[in-house]
Amino acid sequence: MNVVNQGGPPGQFNDCWFSLYKGQLGYYVRSIGHFCHFPPRRSRIKHAQFGEIFWCLHGEGIFRDPQGKSHTLSPGQVWYYPPGSLHNYIPSEQGFHYRWLSIDGPDTGALFSGLGIKPGRMDAGQCPESLFNEIAEQITLPNRQLELLNSAFQILLCIARQNVTSQDTPGSLASRARQCLEKDYLDPDFNLNILAQKLGRHRITVARCFQKKYGMHFSEYLSDRRCQEALRLLMIEDCKVSSLPQRCGFSSMNYLIRVIRHKTGKTPGALRKQMNHMNP
Repeated sequence: MNVVNQGGPPGQFNDCWFSLYKGQLGYYVRSIGHFCHFPPRRSRIKHAQFGEIFWCLHGEGIFRDPQGKSHTLSPGQVWYYPPGSLHNYIPSEQGFHYRWLSIDGPDTGALFSGLGIKPGRMDAGQCPESLFNEIAEQITLPNRQLELLNSAFQILLCIARQNVTSQDTPGSLASRARQCLEKDYLDPDFNLNILAQKLGRHRITVARCFQKKYGMHFSEYLSDRRCQEALRLLMIEDCKVSSLPQRCGFSSMNYLIRVIRHKTGKTPGALRKQMNHMNP
């Protein structure tokens, strides 16, 4: 069963698919969806006997836990409602764009708990949307439960893997980020988004941890590291100034000149002449 476009602003995703085939195992993929809600919209409240995850893509969702406390679900985070839960959530003022997946059957709770996926909010990193699409394409077909479960397991493993990684302290995450930066900073395409993907964490989480440990924004640290390499190469007599951007990770000569002038008060060419004068 496919339900499409349940109202809302133009371009809003409101697609969901349900399976009519349970299979022979203790759990099965029940439904999947791709929603985008905007205020004003009432809270979505329901009791459910199945397990369900919500993976935030953009905007934010406001979820209430069993004690009535509100929690904000941001991009790269997942909320899990175990079987038997009261679902209670609403979009924030900026809207709530998310993917969701529900699994049903008598062993559903054991499946989630066995993977270490706990009720409530968890960091999950980048959403594996291709896996959600695979399930959506096959869920209405008969005799596909094993294939559906295979894709669903991979989604849950992404969450479980991230849940283990998220147990790192902010300091250790920042240290791993710096190690990755030292390895890749000479690549002009390297940036915070690529770093976050390599670490399996959300870019905001990485940026906050990095700034807390090193006292500066990641982008500033990256620029300084490239600048340091450019200054080192300027000391090498056979290094041409024109080759510095490519060798130091800068996207252009103009950007390199701007950074070095900001840090030293001089252009690369002026620094080279000064160094040549000091070392005849």
